[in-house]
Amino acid sequence: MTGKQIFKMEMFKFMKEKSYMITAAILAVLNIIVTLFIMYIVNGFTTDTNGIPSAFASMMVFVTIFVLFANWLFLFLYPFHIISVDYKNNVMAMLVASGVNRTKLFFSKIGAVIICTVLLSIAITIIPVLIIFIDITTKVGVQQFIDGVSSIFSGLQSIDGFSLIVMMIFSYLASLMTITASAILVKGSNKTVSLFIGFSILISLVSGVLNQVINTNAMDNASRLFVQSLYSVITILIFGFIGVKTLQKQIL
Repeated sequence: MTGKQIFKMEMFKFMKEKSYMITAAILAVLNIIVTLFIMYIVNGFTTDTNGIPSAFASMMVFVTIFVLFANWLFLFLYPFHIISVDYKNNVMAMLVASGVNRTKLFFSKIGAVIICTVLLSIAITIIPVLIIFIDITTKVGVQQFIDGVSSIFSGLQSIDGFSLIVMMIFSYLASLMTITASAILVKGSNKTVSLFIGFSILISLVSGVLNQVINTNAMDNASRLFVQSLYSVITILIFGFIGVKTLQKQIL
């Protein structure tokens, strides 16, 4: 089985996971409700004498906080699930027994984790984003909206927006690589999250020490962002190596 075939299989499993698809659909609906409520507040309708009752407003604030936390928790735990479920269902053992190359299996898993997580993120946020876009453009006009976005990007240039985006991407990939390596090390057991948290603390401590050694406080913004990106690249390489080597020697 080639790496491409393994990846296609991972994507097929992603589309067939009804429980996660239903959860994503519920979160998407809740996100729409919360977005409409926030827009209602921002647009100043609550100042009207016929505004919403304070009890309902308080409840919606609680719901908003809960939904934001649920979104974060769902997108945080989902990558763990993608790796761990194949261990728990003995799919990993069957794939290896059928002659699948373990290195190709590892990188196919990484690709599936990245794409599936991004797709879920888009699925639960795309409609709220469109609602906000339509609301803003109907009030200020499309051209003024574009000008506003352009001014934001112009402001980002002063803090090297491109370096910031690159740093965030590498940081995200480093987290996913650490999650993957953690799941492989404990064969997808319930200890995966704890091991990931432990690794994250260790990475933070090491990067903090290195920041003191090379004195990043004396650097400009672009240099600091470059250093943080470099830390993430090193993390990707280290945990990628750990994950591949562990999977290659693992008894499944």
